[in-house]
Amino acid sequence: MKNKKPFIGAIRWDAWLPGDADTTKVGQRGVGQQVSDTLSQQKFHFRVPYFANLHSDGVTISYPEPTQELFDQEMQYAADMGIDYFAYCMYEDNSGLDYARVFHTQSKLRNKVKMSAILSAGPYDNMKHIGDLVDCFQQEYYMKVCGGRPLVFFFAYIKDETEKEIAALRTACKNAGVPDPYIAAMFWNQHEIKEALFDAVSGYGFSGNDGQSFVSLTEKARGRWEEAKSRGQKLIPMATTGWDPRPRIERPVSWMNIAENCWAQTPKDEEIVTHIQQTMDYIHENNELCEAETLVIYAWNENDEGGWLVPTGKLGNDGLLMRNADGSLIPDTSRLEAIKKIL
Repeated sequence: MKNKKPFIGAIRWDAWLPGDADTTKVGQRGVGQQVSDTLSQQKFHFRVPYFANLHSDGVTISYPEPTQELFDQEMQYAADMGIDYFAYCMYEDNSGLDYARVFHTQSKLRNKVKMSAILSAGPYDNMKHIGDLVDCFQQEYYMKVCGGRPLVFFFAYIKDETEKEIAALRTACKNAGVPDPYIAAMFWNQHEIKEALFDAVSGYGFSGNDGQSFVSLTEKARGRWEEAKSRGQKLIPMATTGWDPRPRIERPVSWMNIAENCWAQTPKDEEIVTHIQQTMDYIHENNELCEAETLVIYAWNENDEGGWLVPTGKLGNDGLLMRNADGSLIPDTSRLEAIKKIL
């Protein structure tokens, strides 16, 4: 008998904005322009999101104003693949980087592909938004695990803040009659804190070095799983689709510094399929350890950092981006189609 498919989550980082979009509320100027610049290099066009605009020089790209219609296209791609929820890096309201989660709540597919929150991943006042989060937890479109518990991730632990935020979140849920949230830590080390405050451990992305193979990168992920197992910590396994931030190394962005050798080889689609299958198998083989019956994939759209599932622009035999008659990029869904076969 075929094993039941665990819930499949995918991380979203939504900065694919027009170059003039105001992103000062996230503490950075021109984020949309910066991620346009990183991928405005022909050698990196294979990872350009399908909705990007290709300029007349055949090299420069930019991104259109986000719309509900465009977001729903992404939702449909995710639903067709078999993704059960998006895990959103949470940013302040009206910050520019909040557009996708807002569109999600209004999408006609919001109950097909649900949503979850990644807190402390960027400027977002967790305490101020406790009430908003609890309201969101009560919606059908919010991801639940373990018998109805809202699924929440913390990207980082912040001393003197995270413990208070988790306590306040749990108390607010209790007062509202909402099941206790299932909270997973994505950060590395600090094991005593994880055991004291969190229900499970997980991960965001694993960095590679010296152009190492994708297969060796997946071994880092498995090492994280095994460490959790050895410590008796519950686990939401993180699966990776790669790590190659060379676009940001060659054209640096303002929010991170990356060593020149900090990259891994781009995986073949079949390598990603094998890794995700192995992740699902691990959940089935360790069902008590992985009680939430879910995995989270890095990432839906970290295209210039090196991990993506979102369709990209299709390349022709000449290695150039292919366009429709109206100038839009022809989507390449081959990665999604390959993964869909096992989901």
